[in-house]
Amino acid sequence: MPKGRGGRCIHCLQWKPVVTRDHVFPASWYPESTSADIPRWTVPACKRCNERYGELERDLFLRLAACLDTEDPEFGNLAKRALRSLDPKAGRNQKDTRARQRRQERFIRDLIPATGVPTEAVFPGFGPEKIPPPGGHQGILVSPEELQIFALKLVRGIAYHFDRLYLNFSEIVFDVIPVEEPIPELHSKLDRWGRRESNGPGINVTWAVAHEDSRGRMHFFEIWRKWRFYAFTRIAPDKLPDR
Repeated sequence: MPKGRGGRCIHCLQWKPVVTRDHVFPASWYPESTSADIPRWTVPACKRCNERYGELERDLFLRLAACLDTEDPEFGNLAKRALRSLDPKAGRNQKDTRARQRRQERFIRDLIPATGVPTEAVFPGFGPEKIPPPGGHQGILVSPEELQIFALKLVRGIAYHFDRLYLNFSEIVFDVIPVEEPIPELHSKLDRWGRRESNGPGINVTWAVAHEDSRGRMHFFEIWRKWRFYAFTRIAPDKLPDR
């Protein structure tokens, strides 16, 4: 989409005289092993929505990528990138140094000892390693609301990028289910009726569309082979057509 061109934002659904390119999967979330030939899916978004989601994505990336193994040959560079963003010594200038310092302080403030944390409170796929590190395990708090908003953003992006469909979430019920492993009953339906797309190593999505209405969808996302979740959209009961 050429710079300066108007269009409709897929998030707020408003027409804007100027729209930006918003990455469906944030650009910083791609591992270094991602081929240059892999297209980074983008969608039209107004500047305000793009910036708002960008801030949320940076915070989520820091908290989730910091939990990856820095020695992992495929995704370790993401963990190093996240931790580097906390290092004031890596600042490009005085302003950047201060921003990294504040980010580091917030991150440390949200660290918690993993001892005593109930199993059901651990985010699926991000549980402690079997062999604890020196000093024991630590956890980082992640906002369920941020995870829900991010999943909604992905679903919107997929609907527009592949089907040119705008999803009005005032007419749709939205549910997210994080899982450790795929659920066989759901995956059998996706395997039979769904479409699978890969956006580079560690970023995969499969989705199926309801025959009776394209707004009804089931998605399965797998990010970094660690974060897996289902996302469902269905027409809100009060928006169903009269029979």
